[in-house]
Amino acid sequence: FGEMIKDKPHIQAILWETIEQSKKRDDISIASANSITMLNVLEISMHRRDFRGVKISGADLSFSRMIGADFEGAD
Repeated sequence: FGEMIKDKPHIQAILWETIEQSKKRDDISIASANSITMLNVLEISMHRRDFRGVKISGADLSFSRMIGADFEGAD
């Protein structure tokens, strides 16, 4: 499953968009947390990403690569 996502930029784009939309929509917070967890498990770089205000409570960000990422106001 992981290789499928790594090799398909359009699937990654959907995951990123879900995370982005969580800034405006509380009803997708679980999907957003799952999306960022999947990107993290696949070791997708999140350096310098704007995560201000995202709703990702419960996400597993263990060993993530997020140098310079902004999580101001995120849960």
